Amino acid sequence: MLNFFRRKAASQHTKRQPSQSLPDAVKRGWIPVADLRAGMMVTELDRPWEETPFLFQRFTVNTPAEIAQVQRICERVHVEYRKDQLRRQLRPPPASLGQMAKDIDTVGNVFDRARQSTSELFNELRLTNSLNAQEVSEVVDDCVDQVLHNRDAAAWLNHIREHSAGLAEHALGCMTVAVIIGSEDNLLRSELRDLATCALLHDVGKTRLPTPTTPAHRLQGEELAHYRSHVNHGRDILLSSRELYAGAADVAFSHHERVDGSGFPRGLDAERIPRYAKIVAIANRYNHLLHPDDEEPCPPTRALRQLYAERDTALDAVLVDRLIAAIGVYPPGSIVEMDNGEVALVLASNPLDRLNPRIIIVLDSDKQAARQRVLDLSLQPGDDAGRRYAIGCGLADGSYGIQLEDFLRAGLRIEGSAPDQ
Repeated sequence: MLNFFRRKAASQHTKRQPSQSLPDAVKRGWIPVADLRAGMMVTELDRPWEETPFLFQRFTVNTPAEIAQVQRICERVHVEYRKDQLRRQLRPPPASLGQMAKDIDTVGNVFDRARQSTSELFNELRLTNSLNAQEVSEVVDDCVDQVLHNRDAAAWLNHIREHSAGLAEHALGCMTVAVIIGSEDNLLRSELRDLATCALLHDVGKTRLPTPTTPAHRLQGEELAHYRSHVNHGRDILLSSRELYAGAADVAFSHHERVDGSGFPRGLDAERIPRYAKIVAIANRYNHLLHPDDEEPCPPTRALRQLYAERDTALDAVLVDRLIAAIGVYPPGSIVEMDNGEVALVLASNPLDRLNPRIIIVLDSDKQAARQRVLDLSLQPGDDAGRRYAIGCGLADGSYGIQLEDFLRAGLRIEGSAPDQ
């Protein structure tokens, strides 16, 4: 797996380098201080400069402390920035298993409420042909906050959600992945909120279709045309919901377009597909790979490999790279086998080293229960024989009797309640 991504990255480097080296256009405008990011230049305040402690009337914020100082004094500021100059808001992995368990509990509780609310939204839409914009806004705000603050826990929970659990579950999964991609793409929080709205509602058109009995990829002829009409229905529903983000209608209509121009309904090429639709397309594909309708779930590592293979045909290459950069080659919640035969669960990604996450060893080389311990592979730890720990391959849920959801309820809870070793 590791060699696959290295080979592909090397083969793509030459042809992508020129376009990626071009700087982003300078952006200017007033923003809420909650959207202030390291790397932005503050050019105006919402109050006179002499009433503030700032020595200069133009300055760049570079640290969380500087951002917090502006946020204490102002409600809005005028900024200039290029997205390629913004500093990555790296989140360190949880300090312990106990902290990861708490994070998963927190995210899980929020997502459970969001799942119930989203299910009620879609049921109400079926009955009344209208969407509750306030309810959509509350679901989006709660989930965006959780993904931004507990990304690894959100990714873990998305991997182990109930198989083929319905439209609401799929919508939340897509929203989670879309926000992860968007945050890695340096979107501001207000932009992430719009993106999350698009992802949550991208399939609302399916509420006007009968509950499917055949997976979409097996449909043909009139049945396929009927299924594909959900993008038209989704656009119409969202165009009539004027209190929602206007771009959501275009994303609902365009999320099945492909960057090579072979998608539907319009056969748009990469330049004409809205960026948010490209992000939602990746999230949609990833979640269908993890939770297919009529097949065994795909391990996260294999799902990412499939996304990588579809770059520049179905999916936007740069945005696929954003997802891999955010959650790593071995995403949180993956089961992995080490080179020495031990088996582990991926606890958290390492933002600066996507190939070497933090893991929990759960089985020894004989595939027997082992003393659970956390290892940060980026620190190049060694096993009892002095060999450096390295991931050999990703495994499917259920491998060697490991069920992620059972482990989450039992093993991680037990380990999280005791001192970490």
